[in-house]
Amino acid sequence: MNVQELLLRYDLSSRATLYTRLKVLGFELAKDDNEKAFATPEQLVHLDQLHEHIKAGKKMSTFVQPSQADVVSAKTVQFSVHS
Repeated sequence: MNVQELLLRYDLSSRATLYTRLKVLGFELAKDDNEKAFATPEQLVHLDQLHEHIKAGKKMSTFVQPSQADVVSAKTVQFSVHS
């Protein structure tokens, strides 16, 4: 999604606001072959989450990105080899 589409998606009036959000997330937009900046699908997920956080009246500084956790089943069986 290019910058203009992002501005419309989040109802932002300036690029500066968009780039502030990207900075909070620690993201830099990728560029296509024509050097046009765009957000990847993964970045959109995080931008959407931040947008909802802001719409709920919360500050960007209090936004915590959900981290991906590896879940290990309680039924996992571990084997050890003794020599």
